[in-house]
Amino acid sequence: MRVTVDLDSHGMLDLLKAYYNMRCITDDVEVFRTNRGYHVIGYGLDGTQQQAEDVRVLLGDDANRIRLDAMQIVKPKQILWTHKNMKASRTMIYIQ
Repeated sequence: MRVTVDLDSHGMLDLLKAYYNMRCITDDVEVFRTNRGYHVIGYGLDGTQQQAEDVRVLLGDDANRIRLDAMQIVKPKQILWTHKNMKASRTMIYIQ
């Protein structure tokens, strides 16, 4: 399973907290800088959708995204936009 975190802040402390805590549960993590903050994506996690939501809360994901994903609406979950207004809205960054 994949877990996505949308940080709507350019605060480096929020990014590092989310990144390093995600690395504690998976080695396969990508980070993107966006116009409003960062996207942190972890791949290959075991667990349920509810557990993924719990991880997202702990890592500081946007509360509105979590609330919408928790609703029993038939729609894709954990969406992160890669383009807005026909332009790329994020760039991959590397943390070592």
